Amino acid sequence: MKIKIFSIILTFILCLSIVSLLAACQNSGIEAGTSASTSTSAEGETREEETLPPPMEEADGDDLSYVLVDGNQSYAVLGLFNESGAKKIIIPAEYNGLPVTAISEYAFQSSDALETLIIPDSVTHIGSYAFDGCTNLKNLELSSNLTYLGSAAFDGCDSLPLSTYDNALYIGDSDDPYAILVSATDTEIESCTIHASTKIIYDGAFFDCSDLEELIIPDGLMQIGYVFYDCHDLFPNNDYEGAYYLGNEENPFLVLVEARGNPTSIKVHEDTKLIAPYAFENCDELTDLTLPDGLRFIGIDAFVGCELLAEVTVSTAEWTLINGEYISKPVLFSTGDSDLVEVLKSGACTWMKK
Repeated sequence: MKIKIFSIILTFILCLSIVSLLAACQNSGIEAGTSASTSTSAEGETREEETLPPPMEEADGDDLSYVLVDGNQSYAVLGLFNESGAKKIIIPAEYNGLPVTAISEYAFQSSDALETLIIPDSVTHIGSYAFDGCTNLKNLELSSNLTYLGSAAFDGCDSLPLSTYDNALYIGDSDDPYAILVSATDTEIESCTIHASTKIIYDGAFFDCSDLEELIIPDGLMQIGYVFYDCHDLFPNNDYEGAYYLGNEENPFLVLVEARGNPTSIKVHEDTKLIAPYAFENCDELTDLTLPDGLRFIGIDAFVGCELLAEVTVSTAEWTLINGEYISKPVLFSTGDSDLVEVLKSGACTWMKK
């Protein structure tokens, strides 16, 4: 009887040991499954998960893709071949014997790995959203010849250091910390003198600055975005023959900002270098326009909606059309050119003198 009872107890212990062993094996298998590159679907099928390689430490030259622009005279960078990106990107000054003059729109958008960016002096144009969402970008070397920056090109680059100068924040590098004015320090500023070395004013820079009464703009400015929304106290300012202007003490007519009312004829001041985006938007009574010799920039949609515009008087010169993505081949501006009138009225592009 004692032997029988002992056998039953021994059998029970052995069963418990087997169950524990099976459970341990099962748990071990689950842990192994999570560290491997496989997963199990609801139907019990096992498949391999796609894993990207780690980002490159440095990318330059042949690590990038390109497209010919400017009448096949130069290249624009389209982006990286490596899907995982790179921690450091060095844009080359030349590719296939031609200069690299542009970085295309969306080229490096949301490149999370990117920490350091070097742009050579050959680059004059950075397209819209080119580095949008590069949250870890913290080291930047800009081209000293940069004259055009597309909308939102550096949006979301929260790690980039900013420089402060007289109520405004700037993106730049060690050589020029004030190259690009990106925003006012806050919306309650009343005055701002833009740094003398600034070339570009970023879209939205002074949005909602309703107390802003004085803005001094340097002569070297090459591009101005759509920046004065809700700046009630800034206008009216300098007034000349149907338009409002901003500038500095030496040249108060540097930038034509917006039309005054709905003019029928406009002769832009002879000292004006830039016409801001949307300056004459929907001026549907404007019939003739005279542009000065020294003009070098016409912002996007400056004359959109000017349906009666029929005559543009301008000195003959080559201009570059920028449509946000690529730089086109040069276009000749000349008085009496009906195509020039139509393209100015159509908007959707920025013009810069060659």
